[in-house]
Amino acid sequence: MSVQTKVDSFFKKEFNKKPSLFIAPGRINMIGEHTDYNDGFVMPTAIDKHFVFAIAPNGSDVFTIHALDLNEKISFTKNELRPGHSWQNYLMGVVDGLIRRGKIPGGVNCVFSSDIPGGAGLSSSAALCSGFGFALNKLFDLGLDPLELAKYVLYQMGALAGIAKAAGAHLTHMSFHGALGNMAAASYELAEPLVRAVADFDNRIIVSVSTNTQIERAADKIGLRVANTFLADRAYDNEGNLVSRKLEGAVIKDRVAVLARVTQLLEDGTVTTITGQRLKIAAQSILLHGDTPGAVELARTVRGAIESAGGRIVPVSRLIK
Repeated sequence: MSVQTKVDSFFKKEFNKKPSLFIAPGRINMIGEHTDYNDGFVMPTAIDKHFVFAIAPNGSDVFTIHALDLNEKISFTKNELRPGHSWQNYLMGVVDGLIRRGKIPGGVNCVFSSDIPGGAGLSSSAALCSGFGFALNKLFDLGLDPLELAKYVLYQMGALAGIAKAAGAHLTHMSFHGALGNMAAASYELAEPLVRAVADFDNRIIVSVSTNTQIERAADKIGLRVANTFLADRAYDNEGNLVSRKLEGAVIKDRVAVLARVTQLLEDGTVTTITGQRLKIAAQSILLHGDTPGAVELARTVRGAIESAGGRIVPVSRLIK
């Protein structure tokens, strides 16, 4: 059972209400591990381990929170933020921090779980705090500024552009990856400031993104070019969205099946969804995940299919005008 399904089911059983779900990823530093707290530079990136919060306002001042993995439960109000232990202090600290900034949330019922290993240096405590705070901000419209996230995008692009320059190249395209990308794909409120940050950095950069996302809509409004990406080894739903990796059949590992999907896209511009429906997709690039078994051989197979159909592989910066 996926983490999302687990917390959603427990919440509905416990509180007899449908919750909102929020996801906050752990992270690693691709560059500069252990330099961040010594005033050095780092290049952090989200990972596919995360906290999931099932949460809903309860119409009171009481915060009732279940830590599902620990089988622990606490209740408190914003007027009695008494010290607890471990995870309890983190969440009380989030509420206290919001109040000190004049952002007063109401009470909530909340269930959370995580697949981030605790104590592994993957920022589990940061994910716990940021996920809970993000949820309260959304649920109570507290007006916390998503532009703070845009600053992280600018920082990472600056670091990447520097690396490219040192190698004698220049940055031509980018993508919002991992959990941040998933969140921005679903939320225009988040996608617009992130895409605007890219435009402020360099309005010639192409945004690589899967189809039917809020990122694509934000880029169109702001005037950035977009390269729609077809994920050859991922399943799509009937709306053209990627199926969650937590669901059976979401990742396609069979080489023959991947080749058939690419061939279908090249021949008639469609993909067969996870329910068997044929869906039109306008794509300019094809993506394979490096962690898919046999990814290198799959890439060779995909390239062969493209060239056999009379196509050729070119840099996306030459393809998108």
